[in-house]
Amino acid sequence: MKKSLIICVDDEKVILTSLKAQLRKAFDSEVAIETCESAEEALDLVDYSLKNDYDIPVIISDHIMPGMKGDEFLYIMHQKSRKTLSILLTGQADAEAVGRALNRAKLYRYISKPWEEPDLVLTIKEALRSYLQGSTIEEQKLELEKFVVKLKEYNETLEQKVLERTSELFSKSEILERQKNEIEIQKNNLTISIHYAERIQSAVFPTDEIISENFPEHFVLFKPLDIVSGDFYWYLQNNNDVFVAVADCTGHGVPGAFMSILGITFLNEIVHRSVVCTTNELLDRLSSNVIRTLHQSQNNSHTRDGMEVALCRFDLKNKRLQFAGAFRPMFMIRENLLHHITGDNMPIGIYDDEERKFTSNDITLKKDDIIYLFTDGYVDQIGGADRKTFKTNRFKELLLDIFRLPMTEQKQVLERKIEEWKGEFEQIDDILVLGIKITD
Repeated sequence: MKKSLIICVDDEKVILTSLKAQLRKAFDSEVAIETCESAEEALDLVDYSLKNDYDIPVIISDHIMPGMKGDEFLYIMHQKSRKTLSILLTGQADAEAVGRALNRAKLYRYISKPWEEPDLVLTIKEALRSYLQGSTIEEQKLELEKFVVKLKEYNETLEQKVLERTSELFSKSEILERQKNEIEIQKNNLTISIHYAERIQSAVFPTDEIISENFPEHFVLFKPLDIVSGDFYWYLQNNNDVFVAVADCTGHGVPGAFMSILGITFLNEIVHRSVVCTTNELLDRLSSNVIRTLHQSQNNSHTRDGMEVALCRFDLKNKRLQFAGAFRPMFMIRENLLHHITGDNMPIGIYDDEERKFTSNDITLKKDDIIYLFTDGYVDQIGGADRKTFKTNRFKELLLDIFRLPMTEQKQVLERKIEEWKGEFEQIDDILVLGIKITD
């Protein structure tokens, strides 16, 4: 379910404080209330909210503000979210501004300062009712989906009756062939849906171009077990800090992919909402969000889904690296030696020791340092003559053999070696290895 958000924009803090207090009292926890002191700040919040799947039913804006005026802001807002209902709030009667807002931003209401609280609340409630009762595309889609479900149930019942009444006319082989064709159609439809899910998951992963902006020497070896994956990699720049992570979610395939989208969403939200966020704090908050969202508790053994994460925070300005891990380590090769930096032995999600917090490691970076983050799919792959796992020590030896190669060639060698090791055996898990070389 989408989160609903009302945004209030005014350059006077007193006005914003009063607005927020009145709306919170009126709507309790039905919708979230956010305030901004300028149109520019509000547009940033709108972009972030829409990107993170928030619903913005109503936006309230003052007209006379430094920089962008209210009518211009509401016009831009209307271009971003045409469903959102806008309310212009001002202490100066300005028929021209109201007219522009009506024509260009499809203004819903105009309220003069000072306002009467009951009138304001009633106006917002009417706006929310209009927004929710409107026949939106999503509502039409929902109704259509309900209709399709009912139609499918009716068709299944009808097909069963037809089969029962015509079984005497068809041979058993004909009926089996018909059932086989129906199963094949269902399988094809399911495969199409999963491939579409793959496109969605791929869209939230960082591209090589984005990673190359700060790390031109890097590679990502990503081999999902199924069409979609429970492993994911994440990259986000926040001023001079660059966050990079690899993660292994509970399960693989479609269940794992759901968890991966959840993890990426939480990581983005935590960093964007924090002025400064260390890697151990980020993992603590990520774990709390997963526990809260999945309703996990020590008394419920059926909701222990979670993830293992290796997380780095690169301070580009000061050439510093901070690492924290949830059951995942980091390998760093420096001056021909491989350093194994361990994470904490606890996952993201519910854990027996609920009071325990994640820890971090701080490292001063040097030119030509190589950082490797990886999930357990590579080292756990079964293969070889003795049908054994690849193992961590063999993986370390392989990295020490190839670290002098360009990063793209390292990826090729890693991919070739695991395929040779696997041989005729099946891949048993998602495989993800990410390498970054520190350059000038």
